[in-house]
Amino acid sequence: MRNAIKISLAILGLSLFLSTASFSVPGEISTGDLPVDTSNLPAGYFLYVTNEGAGGGGTTVVQIADDGTATVVGTGFNGPSGLAQNTLATDPLLYVSDDNNGLYTQALGDVFTTVATGFNNPNGLYYDVANNDMYIAGSDRVLLLDLDTMGQTVLAQGYDNPQAVVQTTSGVVYFTDYSGDVFVINPTDTLPLEAISNPATVLASGVAPGTEGGLVMDASETFLYVSDYNEGKVFKVSTGGSVTELVDFSDFASRGLTLSPDGGTLYITGYLSDEIVAYDLINDTATLFANGASTGGLLNGPFGMVISANDYPPFDGGAAGPAPPPPPPPLAPVGPVSMDFDLAAGDQEVRRVGDAVSGAIFELQLTIKDAPELGGWGVDLQYDSDQVRYVSGSFEQSDFLPGFFALTEEEEGMVIPGGGVLGSVTSSQAEGVLGTLSFEVLEGFSDSTELVITRILYRLTEGRSDEITVRSTAVITSESLVPKLLGDFDDNGKVDLFDFFLFADAFGGTDPEFDLTDDGKVDLFDFFLFADAFGNEAQAKLLALAEEYLGLPIQPVLAQSFPNPFNPETTIRFSLPVPNRVSLTVYNVAGQQVGILVDDEYRSAGTHEVVWKANGQAGGIYFYRLLAGDYAETRRMVLAK
Repeated sequence: MRNAIKISLAILGLSLFLSTASFSVPGEISTGDLPVDTSNLPAGYFLYVTNEGAGGGGTTVVQIADDGTATVVGTGFNGPSGLAQNTLATDPLLYVSDDNNGLYTQALGDVFTTVATGFNNPNGLYYDVANNDMYIAGSDRVLLLDLDTMGQTVLAQGYDNPQAVVQTTSGVVYFTDYSGDVFVINPTDTLPLEAISNPATVLASGVAPGTEGGLVMDASETFLYVSDYNEGKVFKVSTGGSVTELVDFSDFASRGLTLSPDGGTLYITGYLSDEIVAYDLINDTATLFANGASTGGLLNGPFGMVISANDYPPFDGGAAGPAPPPPPPPLAPVGPVSMDFDLAAGDQEVRRVGDAVSGAIFELQLTIKDAPELGGWGVDLQYDSDQVRYVSGSFEQSDFLPGFFALTEEEEGMVIPGGGVLGSVTSSQAEGVLGTLSFEVLEGFSDSTELVITRILYRLTEGRSDEITVRSTAVITSESLVPKLLGDFDDNGKVDLFDFFLFADAFGGTDPEFDLTDDGKVDLFDFFLFADAFGNEAQAKLLALAEEYLGLPIQPVLAQSFPNPFNPETTIRFSLPVPNRVSLTVYNVAGQQVGILVDDEYRSAGTHEVVWKANGQAGGIYFYRLLAGDYAETRRMVLAK
């Protein structure tokens, strides 16, 4: 986004070439001399680009397919600029920011959402898949938005309209602004930086006097590409700070940058000329990927770009409605004192107890860790007096403090166990058990209730005292917390043929009790999990019954990998009706073997899972093949980059 266009560039008419031969880049060139070639994208991929509009006023997001076909998929925005995506979500998401100071998502499953509003000129976006965080560059600062809690952290402020931001896997952040410098923030820098101006380090000074847009990092994370809007240049900047001019377009306001899935092609938007150039980084050649003519006039001040294997449905930026309310303020810390229903020495971290009925009495112990040197202590323990009651006089102190004199106060809905020692005797133990107390379940108890420690009081050495506001909880519930045996559908404590016949009645349906894989249906994979729980002693009989009653083909089954598409790893599941030697191999589209996941290994009957990590592989289509005895099956998966 830009508040005003800093310079005016002449927009030259483009000479369209029928030839798709690329143009070698010896030095300064004109995009009018480049051939149009819309075939740069890998098959099955789409390039998404925001139309900020020259000087603002754009409203759309455009999708360009691998055959060059351009379609408006996003409408109703006000100067959209930033684009990012989360391809690993259960429902993949495309993020958009605009001059309405909002951040929005379009899900592949056709749900459009306002994520947050109230930003100031959010120009550039970068999505951190590892932590579900969004980096936002704009106004005078760089922000980190935690998409789980919606909390914001200012990473850097006091800059001249930051335009673009990227982050490495090690947490290093790079960004640009109007100054022409490239800045770096290391993860060891002190945060938060709300009160600090210009905390970032200058990686490379004066790289481009008009760095009003593009910044992208190569897959090796050893250098960045930076666009110069004023001069039409693109630079290559190493993470060590060295700068190399990559290309110089004489008539091109270079702005947005993105890389192809294999990292071999750099896409560059021409902000004023409504063009997108594809620059071949391997051969140092350039072609005109898209312009006004090839897109039917759909480009209008193109800025942010992402390349995705996902074909997102149309969405309307004006139809999102208000942003969700801010999250509630964070709860107080748990603190050093905890409740434990397991009375063994030390904290066993048993914070829930079940099978609560009227009249039942539950004893718990208070444990402490990281304690200072103490001469006394107390805790405020609150409870719902309509559900449970403190058993009066039940507090018994431990030997944590020698010579401890217990003083317990009782109020409606609260008990304050504690006490101290006379004189200057103190305990230097860092952790231990403070004591035990009991609660009785009352008539009319419903479902569950919480016991909550809200305050800790310390009597320290030399007569000093301290108190801490905390929230440490324990739960009494009527549920049974004894885990149910998988496959024990009749709750008799064992998995046997009676359970099989119950499973057989549910086979082919959707009853969640028998859907052991939680995939929405009761099928072969659920049967193999049941067979694992059934045990080995009578498995031959079980398989024979399955063939007779379920009509199951007693042969291996290879499932679709999940997630798919994926980046950088996916899980492959297969099932074996009988033990067998197994091979599981991954191939690229050229038929070359790129991974051996199982190498002629003996595997037992049942369901197995293997993870393929595609680190270092180019994005695209891959095939995985299962061999188990005489059985063979091949399936397809897509690595999205």
